[in-house]
Formats: sequence, structure tokens, C-alpha cells
Amino acid sequence: MVNLFTRIFDNLNKLLIIMLPPAIITGPFLSDLIVSLSGILFLLLIILKKKFKYFKNIISFSFFLYCLYLIIISATSENNLLSFESSLFYFRFGILVLNIAYCINYYHKFLKLFGLSFLLVFLFVLIDSYFQLFFGNNLLGFTYAKHRLTGIFGEERVLGSYLSRCLPFLVALIIINVKNTIKVEFLIFILIFTSLPIIIFSGERTALFYFILFMILFFLLITNSSKLKLYIFFTSILSFFLVFLLSDSARDRMINFTTYQLNIKNELDSGGIRVFSVQHEVIYSTSLKIFRDNYVFGIGPKLFREVCKKDKYITLSKLDASINGCQTHPHNTYIQLLTETGVVGTIPLLFLLLNNLNTLIKQYFFRVDCSKIHLNNYRILLFISTLITLWPFVPNGNFFNNWLSIIYFLPIGFILSDYFKIKYD
Repeated sequence: MVNLFTRIFDNLNKLLIIMLPPAIITGPFLSDLIVSLSGILFLLLIILKKKFKYFKNIISFSFFLYCLYLIIISATSENNLLSFESSLFYFRFGILVLNIAYCINYYHKFLKLFGLSFLLVFLFVLIDSYFQLFFGNNLLGFTYAKHRLTGIFGEERVLGSYLSRCLPFLVALIIINVKNTIKVEFLIFILIFTSLPIIIFSGERTALFYFILFMILFFLLITNSSKLKLYIFFTSILSFFLVFLLSDSARDRMINFTTYQLNIKNELDSGGIRVFSVQHEVIYSTSLKIFRDNYVFGIGPKLFREVCKKDKYITLSKLDASINGCQTHPHNTYIQLLTETGVVGTIPLLFLLLNNLNTLIKQYFFRVDCSKIHLNNYRILLFISTLITLWPFVPNGNFFNNWLSIIYFLPIGFILSDYFKIKYD
């Protein structure tokens, strides 16, 4: 009977994780439901198979200790019920990471099936986006408003974010699953070539930065792909020029509006070059005011939106009094963590950032031998995926957002699968 339940749980768990890529593009509800259900199945499997060592290690211990810290500062915050919405079940993302590592190590062909699932979904998002770009409506009827392409995500406006964050991860999955070098390079070229115009038309400037960062690291770190790099370089440059030359909306959004917001030409006032925009400056100013009063432990996850309403923290722009610094979150991962979790809660993410940079720097200066190039490129792309998440010098979404967190944690499970396989199996 135990073996029967184990087989059933194994199959359901594998199916749920493979269905995660299509669930992600539907929004936060279904993807978060899959994370929760698969997490419960994984815990049952750990008990039935007695694989407790997945939890008895420094990585798992450190993450769940961090989750406990988040719960404690939420419990002692001004609005613990609101804060608990972000912290109480945050541990489920750590379980997702362990579950993915478990699936890779114990399920036959999981890597191929997950990679295929992710590839098909990514291609569908691209095709749907081009359909909206050329015909005005996507396959689900969402309209292109001529200034921000949104594709299947509709009013959420995260098309560029999805593509730029998932592209390095998908390229890693292609490299590890497809053995034919010509097919690998063809797929990578097509994905990069077709993703760039959609990212530009999405109007998400942070997403375009992520794409450029990915390209720089790809050219510097990925080995044995000289022709592919050459093709990608010239076609990317060509795409940039053609899109900005032929599309007034893309040029206005990405170049003219960015120049205006940065105040490079001193069009706004004599205040000099701005940090991203007037809006971002007042939000960051408010965040730093709150941080100075709560620098050790912060105010609690998700509470920036409440604390910023206090009179002592209100920041208004001199340029326009309607622009204030009280928003749902500080629009920068590290400023948000400093404000909501304090220095104590920010140090672990800084450690991950430095560790990630150290790994990539070592790759640049200490190349591996030819026999390991295939596997090494796969691992490097996974680290590039996490670096995009950890990159500090750009505006970005709410760090505790469920949908973003799933995308953040996915590559980590693949990175850690080797650690658990070598150490415990």
C-alpha cells in the first residue's frame, strides 16, 4: 500500500512541476496553486521515502531560518496580518527548489519533459505577441494599445519581464537536453532573434536591460559558439536599428521618454540627471526615510504601502506635487529589503549576489576543459538567470510577489540538483 501511494504521489508531483511553465503565463493563481500542491506531495514523498537529508543541510537550514526571520518581523510589525500575507508561507518557494532538485535526480526524463514544456510555452508567448503586434489583437483578444505590447498577459504588462527573465533559463534547458550542436545553435538563435523585438515593443525598459545584460554575459562566458555569437550580435544590432527606425512608439518609449525621465537634457529643471525618473526618486527618498528609523529589522514584509502614508515619511516632488513616494513597494529589490526586512534581512541576498558574481568571474578567468563545455555552459546560463534576478541597479517589481518569486526560484532548483545528487545519493 505504501509503495502504491508513493508511485501515485511521484507521478502527480512530476506532472504538476512539468505543468508549471504553462501555469506561469496564466497568472499568479494557478501557478501558486501548483507550487502549493506539489509542495505538499513532495513533503509526503520525503516522509514515505525517508529522504530527510534534503532538509538536513546548510542550504535548506539557512533558507528556512530566513523564512522564520520574516515571520518574526511580521509578527512584531504594526500590521502583522497584512505582513503575514508575504511572509507566513514564503517557505513554499524553498520547498519548490528542493522539489525541482528531487525531480531532476529521481524522475526519468524529467529534464526533457520540463524543457519541452517550457519551450512550447515560451514559443506560444512569442507567437501570440507577434500576432498582437501585426493584427492589433492577440489570440485571446487582448488589444495592442500601440505604446505597450502586452501579449497574453493583458493588463498585467509583464510580457518583457517574462521573456527577459526566462530566456537565459530556457537556453540552459535547450543546451542540456538537445545533443545536436546545430539544432542547439539554431534554437538559441531563433529564440534570441525573435525575443528582442517583442521586448522592445513591450515598452519595459528594465526588461531590455536584462536582455542586454544576458547578451553581454553570453558573449563573455559561453564557450565553443563563435559563429552563433557572431550571428546573434549582428542580427541584434540590426533588430535594434530597424525597430527604432520603423516604430515611433518604440522609439518614443525606449529612447525619448527615457532621456526625458533621466533629465539628461535638463528638460525638467536644473536638478541634473535623475535616478531613473522623478517618480523613482521620490519613492526611494521615502524608502530611505523609513529605513533610517528601522535599519536593523525593517518594518515587515509588504508594509511599505502602509508606513509610507505617515506624515513624517511623505515625499513630494518639487516638480509636481501630485508625484509622491507612497506606492505599493519601493520598486527596487534591495531598497525594498532594506526598508521592509532591515540590514539583517538584506545581507543574505547580498551574499547570494556576491556568490553568483564570484562564480561567473571564475568562469571567465578559469576556463574548463573541452570535455565539460556542454555541461558547464548549462550551469553558467543558470547562474546568469539568477544574476538577472539579483541585479541591484535597476527598478523592478515587488520582491515578495508570488508570480515573480516562482520565476526567481525556478533556476535555483536546477542549480542545486547537482549538489543534492553528489552529496546525498
